[in-house]
Amino acid sequence: MKRFFINLNSREKAVIIALLLIFTAGIIIKYSGWNKPERFDYSETDRQFGEKTKADFNRLKEQRLNELQDMRSNEIKKLADSLLIDGDKNNSNNKPLNIDKPININNAFAVDLMKLPGIGEITADRIIEYREKTGGFKKIDELMNVKGIGKKKFEKIKPYVNID
Repeated sequence: MKRFFINLNSREKAVIIALLLIFTAGIIIKYSGWNKPERFDYSETDRQFGEKTKADFNRLKEQRLNELQDMRSNEIKKLADSLLIDGDKNNSNNKPLNIDKPININNAFAVDLMKLPGIGEITADRIIEYREKTGGFKKIDELMNVKGIGKKKFEKIKPYVNID
């Protein structure tokens, strides 16, 4: 021990002795019964925290799964709309359209374009994208240049659109 203290200056020796005294005092206090151990026992609150965290995590996991399922079903619905697939095709052809006057395809919003027969959100977005790329439609027939609009679909929507 003497050899260890020889290489230290007086300040370093004082610090080491102080740390040893503090450590010894802590041991004496802990095991002497001077302070009650339950006063510092956090095991119950830790257990409650763990249970709450686990319950919250499971709830968020379930919520996330439901959100993913909703998102996927919306994507499938959009795809079906753009492909003109409907669960009941007979009713889709006979449904009355809610169009008061022809829709100007050069300035219509996606919501307005989606009122057209067979036009879903994706196809409406494609019409707007095509319109922005080309600087607007010069003829109504140009709608057939939009992906997802063929002759059949064009013939269905032709009476409801204009380029004025």
